[in-house]
Amino acid sequence: MKTVEDVVVSFQPSRERARRCDWANSRAEIQQIIRDTGFESIKATKDAMYSTVGYLCWLKSIGRGASLKDDMVPSLVERYFEVRSKKIGKARPGTERSILRRIGRAVNPKAGWLPGPTHRPRRRVQPPYKVGELAGLEKTIDWQPSPLMRRRGSALLGLCGGCGFWPSEVIRVTGGDVTVDADGVLRVHVKGSRERQVPVLEAFRPRVEALAADAGPNGKLIGPITIEQGDPVGKAILGLKMPEGATRLSLPRLRTTWMVAVLNSGVNTAEFLYLAGLKSLQCVVDLSEWITVRPDQMWRDAASGTPGV
Repeated sequence: MKTVEDVVVSFQPSRERARRCDWANSRAEIQQIIRDTGFESIKATKDAMYSTVGYLCWLKSIGRGASLKDDMVPSLVERYFEVRSKKIGKARPGTERSILRRIGRAVNPKAGWLPGPTHRPRRRVQPPYKVGELAGLEKTIDWQPSPLMRRRGSALLGLCGGCGFWPSEVIRVTGGDVTVDADGVLRVHVKGSRERQVPVLEAFRPRVEALAADAGPNGKLIGPITIEQGDPVGKAILGLKMPEGATRLSLPRLRTTWMVAVLNSGVNTAEFLYLAGLKSLQCVVDLSEWITVRPDQMWRDAASGTPGV
């Protein structure tokens, strides 16, 4: 398998660029600069080699570049992109500017570079509801003073807690999207960029069935709502009456509750990604403390696997 060092050693610029940057004499310095910067991926290393060669070509054209390390300074890098943008328009200037700034901070830190970008900590999932909290939440929803408020609360509870839907998906579900398959499983078809069919958790089935029957084939389960009115789901939640000390309705917590229930049911990772409308399993790391390990069943399931595809 090719490594980052392989990329550094084997990189070869075009004949024209090799001539302009005096590749025969500058190669060793460029390679060492890339190593000192510490790029971790093959693609990032290729991009860095390409960007550094381009920068050195320009330095040579203005009579500089005797020491690439010393010429890795903010004023020259910014001047390079001012000139470059006039010649080539919008061809990756942002990416290459970031690369050269990173290299400059690594190999010439005293040149007055601004600090590099800070990475925001990844948002962790909200904890799932406990059984008692869910029971209290259901009582609060059913206690709402008007039919519309009860319907909206039930739709949020049934579709977020029973299907793991995002708020933007909840407001599009109609009665016609709710069906029962040949095995008697209640499913909800959600459209959009994550189109899929999701079985409703049995605990929420009566609530979703009642909503679908009341809404009819074309009516929204959440009731009359204008999608273009800013944050319709947020307004629906704010409109609910919450008694003193009652469990608060949180859609992220409902989705987490659904994800934990599905993972504990024993579905495989591909099935989970499909049902959850996800492309990454990163959230599973955060959910691990609530996932039940079933040692006996785990060994049986693993041993029964059939090798080959």
